Amino acid sequence: MPRRAITTVPFAAAVLAVSALSGGCYMRGGPWYSGNAPLTYVSTAMSPKTISVIDTRTGETVWSLDVPVDTKLVLQFEEDRQPGTPMPAKLSWRVFDDRGQLFGAMHDSIPAPPATARRIDMSVRSASVAETTGG
Repeated sequence: MPRRAITTVPFAAAVLAVSALSGGCYMRGGPWYSGNAPLTYVSTAMSPKTISVIDTRTGETVWSLDVPVDTKLVLQFEEDRQPGTPMPAKLSWRVFDDRGQLFGAMHDSIPAPPATARRIDMSVRSASVAETTGG
């Protein structure tokens, strides 16, 4: 193996590991640390998920999604996007195919309550015949 190839493989592996741990990788179970990292919810035929963001000041559901089976939902909050407003944070999200897609930009966003006034609820809904059979 040429000398250049030997040094390139470890470098590429190190870059991949750093990007996976930096919050840019959407893997099952999340990034394994707390903070402002993306949150990942996987919906399967045995455990189809519904995710809701609740404003704990009012009890209002500000956003909710029935995550389709065999996909994963990635949520990302950015704090202090609009300081001094009731919804100063920004919630960005995207539904990804769960067959190995680990990276990608968020496509949708809305204003969200601050971290001190929001709760994320996850519920498991009953799987319908249409979801599990594709029809």
